Amino acid sequence: MPEHAKAIAYYDHPFFGKWPAITENEFGSGSLLYEGTFLSDALQTAVLKGALQKAGITPIELPAAIHVQHGVNRLGKHIHYYFNYSAAEVKADYTYSAGKNLFDGTAVAKPTQLTLAPWDLAIIEEN
Repeated sequence: MPEHAKAIAYYDHPFFGKWPAITENEFGSGSLLYEGTFLSDALQTAVLKGALQKAGITPIELPAAIHVQHGVNRLGKHIHYYFNYSAAEVKADYTYSAGKNLFDGTAVAKPTQLTLAPWDLAIIEEN
């Protein structure tokens, strides 16, 4: 049983139902959300959206085939990698600071929509 954490959800089970399945604990200026269970995709999305909203973060909705990674290069500039893991052309919103596509040098505005060919990659360096 949590001593300081707040129970967010409990198991619907005759034995495990007395314990929380999801808890949240405040610590300093942050918080921790702990999931001790497997959630459906819809429920996991709802839990994460709620946590992001509470943190004041607006989530970016991306197609399922698009994966985004971020980094910082040797010059200290932010880099955003957009991977299309599908055999279809996919469009994805780019909402970060304006920059350039490192493959062809074209300018990328904020906001804009990137079009990725099947199995394509876009690497955007912020200005």
